[in-house]
Amino acid sequence: MQLFMLFMLLWGLNFIVALGHMTLAGAFASYYWAWEKPRDIPAFPLTSSVYRSIRYHLGSLAFGSFIIAVVQMIRIALEYLEYKLKDADNKVAKFIIKCLQCCFWCLEKFLKFLNKNAYIMIAIHGKNFCLSAKDAFFLIMRNIVRVVVLDKVTDFLLFLSKALVTGIVFTIAYVWFKGNITYFDNYVTRPELNYYLTPVIILTLCAYLMASVFFGVYSMAVDTLFLCFLEDLERNDGSAGKPYFMSKGLMKVLGKKNEKLSDPNEPKKGAKTSKVSPEEKKEKRPLPEPKDNDNGLSGSVSGDDDDDADSGDCGGGDVDDDEDDSDSNDDDDHKMLPLLLMMISGSRIQGLTPGLLESVPNHKHGNS
Repeated sequence: MQLFMLFMLLWGLNFIVALGHMTLAGAFASYYWAWEKPRDIPAFPLTSSVYRSIRYHLGSLAFGSFIIAVVQMIRIALEYLEYKLKDADNKVAKFIIKCLQCCFWCLEKFLKFLNKNAYIMIAIHGKNFCLSAKDAFFLIMRNIVRVVVLDKVTDFLLFLSKALVTGIVFTIAYVWFKGNITYFDNYVTRPELNYYLTPVIILTLCAYLMASVFFGVYSMAVDTLFLCFLEDLERNDGSAGKPYFMSKGLMKVLGKKNEKLSDPNEPKKGAKTSKVSPEEKKEKRPLPEPKDNDNGLSGSVSGDDDDDADSGDCGGGDVDDDEDDSDSNDDDDHKMLPLLLMMISGSRIQGLTPGLLESVPNHKHGNS
């Protein structure tokens, strides 16, 4: 029963840690994959990430934390065996236990690292734990140099940050409890201590733990944004169909850029644009329909010889060649003039609708 309670305690603690990792990963991933920052970022990214983690990924969190709890239970069992064999003279058994302890310690560190990246991939893609762990592992292996460099640099910077915070708290506590600061004596009663190093050490440890908690958020942010960055590089190429989601500053550092979306109405570079003259614009205007006024039409055509000559150049040259015809054909010619004018003008206009041309009857030019 005690072993079961111990296992459930380890499982519950690892589950809480996993829930925190996935919650932070979802919040930071929503920032990275927002196209226009900060407009496309959700209003409550942390709350939304908590809801998604509990609503959809509770089984993945339980499975990942269960694996870590099993390995930790094995390590506790090995520690218990080492304690029992402490007074024994069997050096081979002690050596084997030490080797197993080292192997399971490395296995626990590796599983924690893999689970952390698997939770990030779950927050990004929403897949199950096994597929996300596989994708995260192969993504890291394809970019192993970048991962090692970033991991070591990040660990060093975070260690310096923790050490700075811890050192500041230690210095202030040491000077205060030793009595070197007398400025606040009128406001605060200084406790009388026989051995002031004890509260100084306790405050220093508490400061280190608090700094580790706060800087753990920054560590998760770095890991999440880094995996999003690697995923962005592999999935996108900067084209109009697959643009990069990384920030402009990061693209400038890497020498990457997104292609601008081209306007379909904007002419391409190097393309020749044809200029339309005012005369062509006038010719492309639709022809007004002729009115039923035979006198006006016949007068405008037969009353001017130059206009008849111009109309003959465009295919209606047989109209003014019938001056020697009989008077019996004049009435027919006057009736044909409106139709001929429409045909002559229609042959010059490119924008004339087919319906208007099809409505004109097919008559021969000249004498009927």
